[in-house]
Amino acid sequence: MSGVSVFAAPPSVTITYPKPGFLFVAPMNVPVRAEASDPDGAADIQRVEFYLNGTTLVATDFSAPYECVLTNLSGAYSLVAKVYDLESNTGFATNIFSVAATTTIHTNNIATGFSPLTTLGTNSYRGAQGGLYPGGANEIPAAHAAAGMALANQIVPLDPAGNASATGKIVVISLGYSNAQQLFDKWLQLFNGVQASNVVFVNGALGGQVASNWA
Repeated sequence: MSGVSVFAAPPSVTITYPKPGFLFVAPMNVPVRAEASDPDGAADIQRVEFYLNGTTLVATDFSAPYECVLTNLSGAYSLVAKVYDLESNTGFATNIFSVAATTTIHTNNIATGFSPLTTLGTNSYRGAQGGLYPGGANEIPAAHAAAGMALANQIVPLDPAGNASATGKIVVISLGYSNAQQLFDKWLQLFNGVQASNVVFVNGALGGQVASNWA
């Protein structure tokens, strides 16, 4: 229509990692991830730029997932993600994180955030070494994986009497209170209906309760 200007709604971006206030232990390469959306659809997103301390461009990603890795960091940083769409509209997201030269996260003078276990390596938190497995490692040891697979292979469909049956069911059930119920509800949203026909999900957790009620 003549004389009428149409302005496209701007895109938006969210920094999903690191979370605001995270504290990392030096030396540390910090992975950065962001999610971007646009009212005109994902195809209208042109790029996402990442800045440190507001003005220093450190990375540009032209396709999802939008991510980069920050290296050689020490100190407190302001992280900015800036998204552009094909019409040059922009959106921003910011947060603060720190990289400290300390071997322990839990100290009296550092209370700005926490680091995931997977980023600690051989450093410690309250006397416990980081990582998911011994030695600060995050990769599952071969013997551990083999033992887990051996146990998993023992899971077979059962009939109502608890006997192995080709026409029986395998039940995945949650037990607990409050968060257990909420998290399993999310599990159901993601996976219910896509599992094998002989697998049944049951949310047995009870909301609005505390763990002490188990006693």
